Amino acid sequence: MASSTQNVLYPRDRLDARWDLVAIGIVVNTCLGTVYSWSVFRAPVEQAIGLTTAQSGVPYSVFLAAFAFSMPLAGTLMTRLGTRLTLLIGGVLVAAGWIGGGMIEDYLLFVLVYGVVGGVGVGFAYGVPLAVAGSWFRNRRGFAMGLTLAGFGVSPFVTAPLAEVLINWVGVQYAKQLLGVLFLAVVCGLSPLFKKRPDHDDRSVEHRGDRPTEAAAPQARPMLQSRSFYGFWVCYVIGTLTGLTAIGMTASFGMEVVGLSGAVAAATVSAFGILNGVGRPIFGSIHDSLGTRRTVVLSFLLIACAASVSLFTGPGTRLPFFVGFGLFWFMLGAWLSIAPAATSRLFGAENYARNYGIMYTAYGVGALTGGAASARFYARFGSYDPLFLLVIALCVAGIAIAIATIRQR
Repeated sequence: MASSTQNVLYPRDRLDARWDLVAIGIVVNTCLGTVYSWSVFRAPVEQAIGLTTAQSGVPYSVFLAAFAFSMPLAGTLMTRLGTRLTLLIGGVLVAAGWIGGGMIEDYLLFVLVYGVVGGVGVGFAYGVPLAVAGSWFRNRRGFAMGLTLAGFGVSPFVTAPLAEVLINWVGVQYAKQLLGVLFLAVVCGLSPLFKKRPDHDDRSVEHRGDRPTEAAAPQARPMLQSRSFYGFWVCYVIGTLTGLTAIGMTASFGMEVVGLSGAVAAATVSAFGILNGVGRPIFGSIHDSLGTRRTVVLSFLLIACAASVSLFTGPGTRLPFFVGFGLFWFMLGAWLSIAPAATSRLFGAENYARNYGIMYTAYGVGALTGGAASARFYARFGSYDPLFLLVIALCVAGIAIAIATIRQR
């Protein structure tokens, strides 16, 4: 009787429909990733509520920090309330941040509502599509997670043009409100579909060779008692810090050092956004094949190559700029798929939601330190070369830490 009940609730063909969960996860992440389109809102917001250039960057930074540091709480919520209710709560908070941000003209209150409330909402919602996709894919978990995350990376290609149209049509304040209503409908409307694969469901898709690899692996120790956690956490900080530093300086570097026009620099940033999205499923698949330690070492070798190529940029030297910074963007996307896949592989899928919430604080540290790093280095040395040399040194340190601390499972 129990077996027949299980078959009714979780029919075999549900495994064949799991790609649908990846597809709707991409849609949800595209909504959540609208924060990366903040540059479209920045100047209109300055005019609408009277902000300086320095002030208009604060809501974005606060949003990213609230997003990152709410992830541990989100993991606990997911464990206790389930994926669907957690995503519903996150969707409501995201919508509240955007709608409320469009109704407020007081600066501090705007930072609180848009930055904190909206950022926490993304933090709650972000992990749900990842956890659900990962639960339905066993051997290809990294690829499925990376593909799901691609929506977050490429979101500006959808949301930035949409925001531009709405701002020109109804103004920036109403545009934020309309986007908030859209996010409420999409994220909350899709939340009932995000059902994790039950832990007791050990069926496999035989013709795909998709069998649970964790069952054959040794039982992982609790994450915070493992040196693999601390080693990987430091590596994750390095991976995100270098990527976010490059993203924050791409347009200014292209115009000031290479001599690109503003239009070409903006188009280049958009093109690099595609690389950021593509890097996620590609490196998720690489992680499935190579394991965590080898994938981390490969990632730092490529980031060091990006920094080395960037050392040869100068006036009119476009090719080194495109190659170096394109690789920086690609590798930031790569790290955002390596981290969830590695957390599941190293510390077990059963505690993934809680564990990745803790692991994601590394991204928060990288976001807080990497965003302004380029400006500080340029002000101090009058050149970006010392920054690239520091990136190479960090990559060497990251490789050493990975080899010394991360277990290869």
